[in-house]
Amino acid sequence: MNQLHTPTNIHKAYHAHIYFDDLSEPLAADIYQKIVSEFDFDLGRFHKKAIGPHTKWMFQVPFTHRDFDHFITWLEQNRDDLSILIHPLTGDNLEDHSKYASWLGSPVDLDLRLFKK
Repeated sequence: MNQLHTPTNIHKAYHAHIYFDDLSEPLAADIYQKIVSEFDFDLGRFHKKAIGPHTKWMFQVPFTHRDFDHFITWLEQNRDDLSILIHPLTGDNLEDHSKYASWLGSPVDLDLRLFKK
């Protein structure tokens, strides 16, 4: 299981991975559309399959340290019971998805084998 860390703004760039399943897909789709209308982010695709290290359906939101405080607060207020991984983009995918990972909601197990050196 991933260790819980509170998101902190100490890096320049981040990803938020918003996880969902068939039951929570309408909520995730609503959040996706709200992000599109309220933020100037280049959102990733709405993946209805496991992809990369992500073991659940998800979509990705890239954002920077300038947006961090406002966006994290917004996510916490709008996520309902969805789990959200927040991680920096340091260039080390393994550490980004493990050591530096933080969560809003319950952590989701990740398959980090593809990042192992």
